Amino acid sequence: MNKRDQVREYFEKHSEQEWDRLESTLTGKIKYRIHREMLDRHLPDGGLILDAGCGPGRYAIGLIRRGYRVVLADLSSSQLALARKKIKDAGLWDGVEGIHEADISDLTIFKDNTFDAVVCYGGALSYLRRDASRALREFARVVKPGATVFAGVMSLYGTMKYGAYLDLDNAFATLGEHLEWTPGTPLPEIVHTRRDSTEFHAPMTLYTARAFCQILDAAGLEVQETAAANPLWITQGGLKNLEKNEQAAQTYADIEVAAATRPELADSGAHVIAAARKR
Repeated sequence: MNKRDQVREYFEKHSEQEWDRLESTLTGKIKYRIHREMLDRHLPDGGLILDAGCGPGRYAIGLIRRGYRVVLADLSSSQLALARKKIKDAGLWDGVEGIHEADISDLTIFKDNTFDAVVCYGGALSYLRRDASRALREFARVVKPGATVFAGVMSLYGTMKYGAYLDLDNAFATLGEHLEWTPGTPLPEIVHTRRDSTEFHAPMTLYTARAFCQILDAAGLEVQETAAANPLWITQGGLKNLEKNEQAAQTYADIEVAAATRPELADSGAHVIAAARKR
């Protein structure tokens, strides 16, 4: 099974889980807010947006509600089916201009300079591994000059932080079996997981914030802002006491959202996200 099929198979089985992850916990809600507020700061007033690696359509729904027209693209047919259902259930289907089962590293179905923005949040670029740069070049091609690409990748140091929190002694004792890296040598800024690793649900690539900014720049995209999601706490669970106290939860959320865009915390979350403008 090739890497695309591995990723497709995983998300075919976990469609509802992918929808739930941004609303079932306080951490997920904060993660969604960090992403959404970056969109708020950099999107144009209206237009046509490509949601690349759209998953079950959560960001698309938010965009349509704000008056944007959206084109959906994803590798997984079940994710697209769920996105169609969720958008229709929300009464927003008229805002969808198209829906495509597609590999986001090959967007030849779209003409140059078609979109007013591209959104590729989540792990889609990381799952592409060595083809991520190709996908970013495609985003730069299909977006209009001066328009913004919103993108995210799995964080290298955030992943290590998460593993330490979970106290994964076996994973760290055998880390060279899970990463294409030799323990004891300098840790590079871009690390690929091994395809046969049992510690990762699908093969992926982990990035530092600096490395992600470099590949965005190489694709012709000038970084305007980076953020970490979530910089203070990256697990999907936890924070149970905070969740029970509305005032405490709101205060904590405000602090974490404010911290997300601090440059010194860019590598602290599960994801590194960026807004980058086409030159």
